[in-house]
Amino acid sequence: GDIVIAAPLAGKVVPLSETGDPVFGGGLVGPGVAIVPSGSRVVAPAAGVVVALPDSHHAIGLRLDSGVELLVHVGIDTVRLKGTHFTPLVHPNQRVTAGEVLLEFDPAGISAAGYPLITPVVVTNALQGQEVVEVGSGEVGEGAALLDVRTTAPAASE
Repeated sequence: GDIVIAAPLAGKVVPLSETGDPVFGGGLVGPGVAIVPSGSRVVAPAAGVVVALPDSHHAIGLRLDSGVELLVHVGIDTVRLKGTHFTPLVHPNQRVTAGEVLLEFDPAGISAAGYPLITPVVVTNALQGQEVVEVGSGEVGEGAALLDVRTTAPAASE
């Protein structure tokens, strides 16, 4: 079946290639899209658990109840800000619900520091036989349909 992933932040949907980052742009982290944020926060696209929240607070990893693992990486090279301009509202292993605010960030501060705000939103555990399709385009709001994780081949039994 299909798993639709909602947008974890509002903004303009662009291809990962536009991040200018070879790791994200090359799909090495996983398939997905990037969002140029129009707001200043990241919300949970669905219920799940926070599985990654680096000390620099520039990124958050979620394991959604659907089994999908999603990484939201606010800006490019923003790990170098060492947490400045980022305010996490959750902690690792915390259970979150759809729409819950996970992270607030200061777009003006990040931009002024010289970092692109473009935010990769990628599925980090896409399996063989799964295809991640972009369903959101243009300007999206929080919670709008963004990605569709489709199973293209029968899953092998565990």
